Amino acid sequence: MSYAPIVLFIYNRPDHTKQTLEALAANTLARDSDLFIYADGPKENAAPEQLEKIRQTRELARSQNWCKNVTVIESEKNKGLAASIILGVTETANKYGKVIVLEDDIVTGKYFLEFMNTALDKYENEKKVWHIAGWRDPVKKAKEGGAYFYPTMDCWGWATWADRWQYFKKDVAFYQSVFTDEMKFHFNIEGSEPGMWSQIDDNSSGKINTWAIFWYATLFLKNGLCLAPTKSLVKNIGFDNSGVHCGQNSSEDIKHNLDFEIKYFPKSVVIDVAEYKKNIKFFKKIRRKSFVRKLKDIVKSILRPPYHFTKWLYHHTLKRPPKSFGYIFMLHRVDDFELGHLWCNEHMKVAPEFLDSTIASLKEKYDIIPLSDVPLRLTQKNKRKFIVFTMDDGYKDNYTKALLVFKKHNVPYTIFVATDFPDKKALLWWYELEDLLLKNESVALSNGITYPAHNYQEKCDSFMKIREEILKLNQLDLENELNKLFSNYKINWTSQCQKLCLSWDDIKTLENEPLVTIGAHTKHHYNLKQLATEGDVKEEVQACVELLKQKADINPSVFAYPFGSPVEAGEREFKVLSEFPFTCSCIACGGPCTKENTKNLNSLPRVMFKQDFKMEDLK
Repeated sequence: MSYAPIVLFIYNRPDHTKQTLEALAANTLARDSDLFIYADGPKENAAPEQLEKIRQTRELARSQNWCKNVTVIESEKNKGLAASIILGVTETANKYGKVIVLEDDIVTGKYFLEFMNTALDKYENEKKVWHIAGWRDPVKKAKEGGAYFYPTMDCWGWATWADRWQYFKKDVAFYQSVFTDEMKFHFNIEGSEPGMWSQIDDNSSGKINTWAIFWYATLFLKNGLCLAPTKSLVKNIGFDNSGVHCGQNSSEDIKHNLDFEIKYFPKSVVIDVAEYKKNIKFFKKIRRKSFVRKLKDIVKSILRPPYHFTKWLYHHTLKRPPKSFGYIFMLHRVDDFELGHLWCNEHMKVAPEFLDSTIASLKEKYDIIPLSDVPLRLTQKNKRKFIVFTMDDGYKDNYTKALLVFKKHNVPYTIFVATDFPDKKALLWWYELEDLLLKNESVALSNGITYPAHNYQEKCDSFMKIREEILKLNQLDLENELNKLFSNYKINWTSQCQKLCLSWDDIKTLENEPLVTIGAHTKHHYNLKQLATEGDVKEEVQACVELLKQKADINPSVFAYPFGSPVEAGEREFKVLSEFPFTCSCIACGGPCTKENTKNLNSLPRVMFKQDFKMEDLK
């Protein structure tokens, strides 16, 4: 017997994928089977956290020989689950004549592959048989060790042949035109599960984008049969809201041990009516439970205090939170994400396409204003709240990528420039540290501490710990301090300035753009709280102001504290800034702007605008 190749489809769930691969590797035929892993790519606006999960999942797939041979096929762009499965199954089935299919949340019993291969070999020439399933719903009185034929299809661990799969057709209009009401009744498992046909309609409306229901429809029209174990050999661990098409559902919970053999097969290739009726009863029972749950929800809603009374009670018995006037967003970079880079730096980016679409949505509900208008706006009554966009440091993409998006929407934004950036003297230690961790399996510092970097998570953890150490260094002699701390390595701390930082010519061009405000962000981008005296803080800010005037003829009217959390900016720094003629200054955290902020315009709060931003998070 030649064993069928296995195709596994993965994306961004490393924990689920790990369980699936470990269970597969424990199968009795794993060492005799070839495994092809199709890894879907990131979406256009994928957040750094999502890119990290994708990277972890791929790293896991390549980490060991789960089967005889493992081939990982990585997609650069996101195809979506449906397109990925259709492509992967088609390619593999056409090449090998048969295929076993798994998704990243299907845990298999150790005899799963044995059942699949035996059935594929046994029924290859039985043209009534179109599909082999590893799943069986948790019906009552399920017998262990047998198999049966039925006219529907389950996709949680399955197999088929190329000569059957060639008829697969994902054509909504075709099925809607062919299926009669009587056919739909039978398609819906004799009316017990209306959700079957509704999936066709939901694909038509764009509510979902799936593949399995169309494979079932193909089988149905061809009068094909499915072979399944009388008791499930697999379980789905994806019903935890982690997947694209999986929510939470306890009805699919399999509690029995999956590790048993299928010892007998049907004598005839016909529907096992008795076993099929168990499926029908199972779905009817699920529908009854669903109706009871809905009825309980209705009764509870009637017994609850009316909504408006509850709202009145809240506002008249509890202290109201300060009224929000609007939000100041803090960004750093607008650029595409790079797979494999550390999220510690990547999370400072938003994709241009995401910024574009978000601004379009925000404009419908908010007034997007320049930062200089905030002090006055905090004293006025307006029906609409405001949004302000600010960008820290002075990265090149603030000009090359961000400006195009803001100009498209005619939206103002502020760039807080640390003047070492255009001077190409900025100590971009956060990027040099990232490179160091990516190139090494550990980083040994002169303080005697060695930080592990064997895998991506260790590299990220070590980055954050080393970052804390760097922020404690003597800021006025930072380059020497960095060289001492990293004496085991030869690092040019300004090597990436030319590529990443704005030039003075860029800043002059930006200043002439009506939508752009250039603000001050200190000279060296030091942690101001680590400076010894108020005079040191004042000198650091003053040097930035003078250089902006000298090299770009800019008198900055607004300011932002470097790093800007309470660890790097406090009362001393706010006091120093009050001596400058800035209209306002921004920290890096806080939340919405309220009337309370009129008392101290030198510490306006901001919200970090990231790739996972959702408008509903704004109060």
